[in-house]
Amino acid sequence: MHHYGYNMKRGRLRLFWETLILPIKLTLCSIENGFVDSTQRISKIWKDHKVRQKIKLKQQADTWLKEKYGMLTFDDYQETARKTAVYPSNYKLTYPALGLVGEAGEVANKIKKIIRDGETKLPPDWKDQVASEIGDVLWYCAALASDLDISLGRIAGQNRAKLEERMQNNKIHGSGDKR
Repeated sequence: MHHYGYNMKRGRLRLFWETLILPIKLTLCSIENGFVDSTQRISKIWKDHKVRQKIKLKQQADTWLKEKYGMLTFDDYQETARKTAVYPSNYKLTYPALGLVGEAGEVANKIKKIIRDGETKLPPDWKDQVASEIGDVLWYCAALASDLDISLGRIAGQNRAKLEERMQNNKIHGSGDKR
């Protein structure tokens, strides 16, 4: 309860700071320094303040993820997967590719049972079961990327860029890699 009260008080203080004190300080600063266009200067300082807040929030989220799961990025995950990859080197690409297909089939099988049985007849942890299978798919993706000597982070970044470009060009629908 005390912690909650502290957060509420802190939130009110932050709101007070952002809505009243900071704008006044920015205005006084611009007047003291003789800025001709104080509105522009205030806007820049305010924008910089907001950017710093977003960066700080992202850093806090990244720290939380790292503390909770012991990893932070796709590349961190790929390194963990690499350490646990045990299969014959002469099946370097084949083993993870076949495993990927098998695990994707397990995801599909879980979803098929949702269609067949309906959500009411599913076990309470069905979402966790599907998530576990997706995790296995991710492991095989990481292993395959490692065997190809390609960063999983790079693959994710390239795919994101491709999707954003399709979205910009209004080509999300359709088929084919070169839309």
